Amino acid sequence: MTRKEFDNLDDSIKSFELIKILSEEKWKNIEHLSSEFGGKRIKGLKWKKGLTESEIEDFEKQLGFKFPDALKNFYRVMNGLAIIDENFTKEKDYPFYQKLYRSYPDDINLIKENTDFELKSFNISKEDILSKKVPMIFNYCGNRYLILDDNRQVLSIRGDAIFYGKNLSKGLSKDIFNDFMDTKKEHLLKYKFVNGWLEKKYWS
Repeated sequence: MTRKEFDNLDDSIKSFELIKILSEEKWKNIEHLSSEFGGKRIKGLKWKKGLTESEIEDFEKQLGFKFPDALKNFYRVMNGLAIIDENFTKEKDYPFYQKLYRSYPDDINLIKENTDFELKSFNISKEDILSKKVPMIFNYCGNRYLILDDNRQVLSIRGDAIFYGKNLSKGLSKDIFNDFMDTKKEHLLKYKFVNGWLEKKYWS
């Protein structure tokens, strides 16, 4: 992925299709990606096919909230990773590998559990979410969360939170391609904790 392609990612279906094509091309011949998969071999790694509209509707129903277009487009194109590498033979290797990118319907309980954990960590109640005092979050990968407000930013959350991406497609690409960390301005943007998840504090 080029810097121009990364800068143009806008959470459209076209953006996620580009990510899918380029990531599978990257994984086609590579022997291992230690930073992404704990050093385990992932040669030939591929995405599962995207969800149908009825599957997305059921996904929403089971989680109890409507998905923004960004999240729908992501799952229309891909739905977690497929285990196709014969080197994954040890049972202990599977949980991390399978659950890196959340998949329907396999990871619904995991998404709920992780979300509940972070709500508790930030002392955010379900009433805060229902009243829209604080936006809901969606755990799409590891400790990455899409914030379900008008900005649709991505945060890395695990007991605390840091800004990770201006949108879902960019947050996803940073983990996959490793070449596109925040631009200088994004990287220097500081936040502080408030009643919700984050609030811009100052530029430095």
